[in-house]
Amino acid sequence: MSQMFVDISIFLLTFLTLCGVALSLFDPLSLSLIAGGASLVYNRGKVWEYTYCQLNECCIDSHIPANITALSQDLEENVFGQHIVQRQLVAALKSHYTHLDSSTKPLVLSFHGTPGTGKNYLADHIAKHVYKYGVSSYFVKKFMGRTDFPLESDVRHYQITLRTTIINAVNVCPRTLFIFDEVDKIPVGVFEALTSLLDHHHSVEGATLRFATFIFLSNAGGTEISAKLLELTENGALREETQLFNFEKILEGAAYNVNGGLRKTSMIEGSLIDHYVPFLPLEKRHIEKCIIAEFKRLGVDRPAFTDIEEISNNYVTYYKNIFSTSGCKRLSKKVAMYVADKYK
Repeated sequence: MSQMFVDISIFLLTFLTLCGVALSLFDPLSLSLIAGGASLVYNRGKVWEYTYCQLNECCIDSHIPANITALSQDLEENVFGQHIVQRQLVAALKSHYTHLDSSTKPLVLSFHGTPGTGKNYLADHIAKHVYKYGVSSYFVKKFMGRTDFPLESDVRHYQITLRTTIINAVNVCPRTLFIFDEVDKIPVGVFEALTSLLDHHHSVEGATLRFATFIFLSNAGGTEISAKLLELTENGALREETQLFNFEKILEGAAYNVNGGLRKTSMIEGSLIDHYVPFLPLEKRHIEKCIIAEFKRLGVDRPAFTDIEEISNNYVTYYKNIFSTSGCKRLSKKVAMYVADKYK
């Protein structure tokens, strides 16, 4: 209605002026009111941005900066042993947020790996660098498998509620980020409600979803990733030489066949997941980097090498003496214990 008023006002002013009858049909005050009304409607968005949006979060560029360059730097400094993630994920996010106007579907990412490899950390840091208010943003919606979808008997209820929640969210802000954690704990069938929302559609039920981002986090496929990486390195490949194509088909198969939210889902059958992202199992050298980073976070810039060794050797279990079975997941409390005992 507002845009129509602007278009009609501009057309009338132009037409009447060209015909040379504007002054005879309208007095100066009437003409001023028409022009002023059009200008007011046209600038209402800017007024809103500089008033309401100064105190509240809004779905505007300044509140959704999507700083992928800062995210890339963050990954280089704080995510260890994940060269595929750093290379492929940054490219996928940059492409999506740079070409939003031409996007035909939402960006759909599926993170896979054993516990402690950085899946949650990375999802939260995507939110941190895309939104001004990070994970606290109203436009970041996070779902927990065991908390939000606890009962297998309530699948139909979850489908309806989830679909409604997503459509309502993108109606408020089309650039909403949806994060689903513990996907392997979500009952089979829940995600069938998402199929049409993730496909190539200009809009669904009046909602625009092609600007949104969906991230699924799962431990499914973690064992397969470890086995494949071990196979590749035993055959002479360097860890850092492995690429996405070495793992993507394995992850697609694991996600489809392992019990959980993605099992036998139309999302996979319809090729609606854009990228299956492998989080590689961490080796001792990566664990030590995590330990050092945790010491620094707690204010210890130069931890003793013996303390780093003690933690990595005594509190971490390694599969075949190579890959940590829990990644960096349980290190924060161990390092905190050392800091309290030796550095305070």
